[in-house]
Amino acid sequence: MARQWTRVCKMCSKRFVPPTISNGTHGQIISPRQTCSTTCAAKLTQSSNKYWAHEEEQMLLDLAGSSPKEQILRVFKKYALKHDQLPRSWSAIRSHAHKIGVSLEPEVDFLVIPKIARRLGIGKSRVKYWTKIGLKASFETKTRKYISEKELSRFASQNPDRFGGIKYENLIQVIEDIDLCRFIVLNYPNRVDYSIKPARRIICVDTKNNTKRIYSSVSAAKKDKSLYLSNRSIERCLKLKVEACGYRFEYFD
Repeated sequence: MARQWTRVCKMCSKRFVPPTISNGTHGQIISPRQTCSTTCAAKLTQSSNKYWAHEEEQMLLDLAGSSPKEQILRVFKKYALKHDQLPRSWSAIRSHAHKIGVSLEPEVDFLVIPKIARRLGIGKSRVKYWTKIGLKASFETKTRKYISEKELSRFASQNPDRFGGIKYENLIQVIEDIDLCRFIVLNYPNRVDYSIKPARRIICVDTKNNTKRIYSSVSAAKKDKSLYLSNRSIERCLKLKVEACGYRFEYFD
């Protein structure tokens, strides 16, 4: 009696006898089937990465043309983790997009912070600071922020002084509005120094005699030799609201 081959079904783990395709001169040719029934075969196809669910195709349609490569991969990775599947590779996503007639090329150019800094001829830290004061990123990953040229133009129109000192040939590479570039170059030829803060008037209260004196700035108070206090001591009193040598300091306005 011929030996009967058995296999374990990949879906239900039951043992089954795979069908014989033909009895050739070199022996039996066994079918490569991995499931015990058509029902298990359909379930195996759906669980494999070759099968694209309707939800995945809808995600691809929503992301195509509006998101960079990294963002598309990030969304599909989250979907795979949620449904206990292997994440799809970029080649698989691109192949399926071509199959359904969808272009993955973003309609809007997205720039990362190092690229913006390189085009403008400035430091990356300056662009990073802009993201803290109003420049919005369209997409973010753990290491990168993607900013559209449209958003850069909006930020530049509201904060033209932030682009002071940048050459026209650099501005035109990231800002679409030519008139805005010319306005920035003409009105802000040099970089604006925001580190210089306007002086604030302060009140010096003598706690012993209960008298008050007003100074135009911290430096003006320091120059008063009757106080014997340095700039650092006065600034510390203002910040911590403590006394120094019998004097208390407060901001006038």
